[in-house]
Amino acid sequence: MQSFGYGSYGYRREVQQYLRIQVQTDNPKLYDAIHQRAHAYFDAKLGLSDAIEETIWITLQSDQVIALREKLYYLLHVDVGRGFDLLGKLFQSAQRMYLHGEAAILLKFADEVEKSTLSDHYKNQLAYYEAALEFAEGNTGSAETKLRDLLA
Repeated sequence: MQSFGYGSYGYRREVQQYLRIQVQTDNPKLYDAIHQRAHAYFDAKLGLSDAIEETIWITLQSDQVIALREKLYYLLHVDVGRGFDLLGKLFQSAQRMYLHGEAAILLKFADEVEKSTLSDHYKNQLAYYEAALEFAEGNTGSAETKLRDLLA
């Protein structure tokens, strides 16, 4: 356990990963049920429609932004297709509003999806978003390399 301040505690990242893998391996139905319930919880907490507005990042309160991130995380595990649709909308919206830090956080959540379960289409979509973020942050050489790798 580690303290996150303000009386908040949580498991270290390594312990979280270990427990996640253990539950996913030992009881896949439980793993899926946990993710479905968590997604439903954050979905209800947000109360948003699937129509994400371009200005979503300026209309949400900070606790709603956290809930939106969590909704995305669990949706990516429950329904990859819908998760990547939401990721695309949120990522592009964050990029257009120059919220590169938010775009990077979204990609970290998507990076936690087991790569072996992703189709080439979704892997390529992630690589494209990574290149777009690199470019937005001024790392044109790295962005160009990633884009060329995609085209190869």
